[in-house]
Amino acid sequence: MNGQIVIQRAMNDYYQYHREMASRPKTIKWHKGVHKYFIKNTGIQYLQDIDKPLIKSFISQLFNKGVDPQSIKTFISSIRAFYRYCVAEEYVEDTGLWRKIKLPQMDKKPPKTIDEESFAKIKKAVLNYNAYLSHFEALRTKTIFFCFMYTGMRKSEILNILTKNVNLDSGCILVENTKTRNYREVPIHMELDFILREYMSFMEDKGYNNEYLFFNIDPHKPLPEITLRRMKKKIQNYAIKRYGSKAFTWHRYRHTLATDLVLGGANIKDVQDILGHTNIQTTINIPEFRTS
Repeated sequence: MNGQIVIQRAMNDYYQYHREMASRPKTIKWHKGVHKYFIKNTGIQYLQDIDKPLIKSFISQLFNKGVDPQSIKTFISSIRAFYRYCVAEEYVEDTGLWRKIKLPQMDKKPPKTIDEESFAKIKKAVLNYNAYLSHFEALRTKTIFFCFMYTGMRKSEILNILTKNVNLDSGCILVENTKTRNYREVPIHMELDFILREYMSFMEDKGYNNEYLFFNIDPHKPLPEITLRRMKKKIQNYAIKRYGSKAFTWHRYRHTLATDLVLGGANIKDVQDILGHTNIQTTINIPEFRTS
């Protein structure tokens, strides 16, 4: 550990480590963005210059710029992870730096859900929208929305559902491409089952040998996110204009399902398994504000 190490060189090593560990490209891109911002706002050049006064000054800068406490914690967690990597690689000594850093306190905010009225209005908009370009687009849109509404799956998981992993007989979808890199089975709700059967029968009748359940042009490539964004915008605007619904995000459907399951008496461990949470506390935190 003799000599000064240029921080950007160490960061490049860190990104390469992430690639070798098969981290998601989005994760690496996020770390790069945080680190670039950190270097720009601190003027730091060498790894050994990371110390308590520098980190405290950076936190103060973020706070004074109006960055919320949760975002500050997220920024610092990225820098901390990088620093711990450097300690493990013996680029720097472990001085216990991060045990000395106090982060701003946060007020807990309830995870946002979709209320029953808005849920019904959005569902009605999906079913009644009459400007679909084709029967295929109509079925695909309805099936995708019902997947979000009734499975609690993440956006990336829904986009990457493989047709072979949908088992209508057993009533389950096998989720392979997960955030936690684990496999899990998600039950098919009866509302989803009906539209899913119609959609898959249509695919079969048309002779599509689609690898991915949802696709755009190439049946062997998943539906692009930009297509999903356009789909959501189209339905959301229609739901707001026609039925007076509220704007929504895909992830709120995940929170909504978790809350409804728990309030309906489901075992919290079963809900954890359905959502694919590694830590059960993450599952517990979703509905606690609705039940308090």
